[in-house]
Amino acid sequence: MSKISSGFEPLIGIDDVCEYLGDIPKKTVYKWSSESRINGFPVYKTGRHLRFRKSEIDTWLRNQCRN
Repeated sequence: MSKISSGFEPLIGIDDVCEYLGDIPKKTVYKWSSESRINGFPVYKTGRHLRFRKSEIDTWLRNQCRN
């Protein structure tokens, strides 16, 4: 996904997130999103739709790694 000319990264939908994360089930992404205050999963709610930024998901994934 490319950034639009205004410099903002476009938001993507749940299907794109599931595919981006290696075909994770929608049910899992919905669960992470509903618990975002606890687990920090980056989600935006626009009306009744969930939207995401890939760069924020990447950051969240890096923070989930435990050594």
